[in-house]
Amino acid sequence: QDHISDQDDHISELAPLPPPIAPPEDQGTKDDALTNSVAAVHCLKSEGGTPLFAEPPSYSDLFLDTLRTSSTPSAPPEVTQADLDELQRLPSIPSVKTEPKVPIRALRREYIQQTESLIQSKQIELIRLGTFQGRLSSNPKFDSTNGCAVISPLVVATHIAPVQVQKRLQLKQTFNSSSSKYGISNSAINEIIDKRAPPVLQTVRHRLGLMRHALIIPSDVHDYLVDERILTQESFVGACGGNIMDPSHTQELVRMLVDGQQGSSKTSKTCSACKVGAALFFREHVVSIVKVPLANGHAYFDIIDSLPNPRTGGMASRTRCKDLSSFEAMLKCYAATRFSDAHFNFIDSNAWNDGMCDFDPRVFQAFVWSSS
Repeated sequence: QDHISDQDDHISELAPLPPPIAPPEDQGTKDDALTNSVAAVHCLKSEGGTPLFAEPPSYSDLFLDTLRTSSTPSAPPEVTQADLDELQRLPSIPSVKTEPKVPIRALRREYIQQTESLIQSKQIELIRLGTFQGRLSSNPKFDSTNGCAVISPLVVATHIAPVQVQKRLQLKQTFNSSSSKYGISNSAINEIIDKRAPPVLQTVRHRLGLMRHALIIPSDVHDYLVDERILTQESFVGACGGNIMDPSHTQELVRMLVDGQQGSSKTSKTCSACKVGAALFFREHVVSIVKVPLANGHAYFDIIDSLPNPRTGGMASRTRCKDLSSFEAMLKCYAATRFSDAHFNFIDSNAWNDGMCDFDPRVFQAFVWSSS
């Protein structure tokens, strides 16, 4: 009883409860409540905020957020009759008509027709080589399957410095006719595909932990070739890349091929006397581009592709462009003919975006070396 009495005394000392709160006034129907909540969301958004219960921001919201400021927008100024009269006196500016975008399929047809015309006029010559990558795949020692990332820079290295390549590969004799009047010889290219590239391929794949026929990233191969002094850092001109269908992007590659150096503001009318070569990486394939300087200040530009070409009897090809304009036309045709239907649809629907270039079929990379 004493214990119960103590509890009663303790309870009696507690403060009385406050009176109950009156129920809220009628806020309207559920539709009114929804309208009020939506209005609150728009109010928060207009001030730059994102309410926790709102939907995720759209791309347009994210874009507009970058344009907003923390200051409260001011009311638009009143337009007077004097302002309207002043506008009437200003000269009218004609509207600028934008050219309609040409579908990529139409451009492809145009580039093919242009190239065929240049072939007919002998400005472009298709040369059949004696082999192709993977022709000897039955023998692992000479298997060059998926070896374009090694074949192409080896072609470039042999074109600009055949003696250096002979020394570093520890060859008892130089490549067959590796240095001819027109740069690297066809027989030297055949030898690279069938004999010189396979051992390098095996070594690089082993170092990277790759399977026998795995594709290799070109930069990994270049690092190895520079480490082995097959290509030298001193002969490296530069790298470039971007949208292969945009001349403003490919012009950097053209300038480096013509001048043998990086940083020129415009392409020279005459070519430098040095030999220049590039490994062009596009659509998971690498081709070589070699510049063969001529005595008159001009040059040939050869595109060497180790894949079998139906137009050269199923063998690798050497496409010789006998002036700069022919080369630029051939480069556009080469690029356009490597797109699939899915690529055409993507390109027609999406403008080039540097931030998304890794996912764009138009992206290319080129690495350039020179003999001087």
